[in-house]
Amino acid sequence: MSTNENKPVETEDASEADIEKAFRCGDGDDDDGLSVSEASEALENLSGKSIDESDIQAACDSCGVTISDREMSLDEFKEVVRKLEEEDKAKIHSQHLII
Repeated sequence: MSTNENKPVETEDASEADIEKAFRCGDGDDDDGLSVSEASEALENLSGKSIDESDIQAACDSCGVTISDREMSLDEFKEVVRKLEEEDKAKIHSQHLII
């Protein structure tokens, strides 16, 4: 068994430029805002994996981003991305502790 097998897998945080690019690509109607469904598509482009809209909504709620009557701004999208990255790292860490 190698010593690396006991280390948690590190995930790389998205750069500001990558987040902005994903936001612009996800903003299909070019209104400088993302709905939850647009954010889901943007996040999939950013991370390469599908992220459930309910997970996005939960991240919005925990960041204090209210989008029920409007779309999220670029700054709010950045907050949500960072929250999802934080949750992903915590999930990886907890899975490592179980193993």
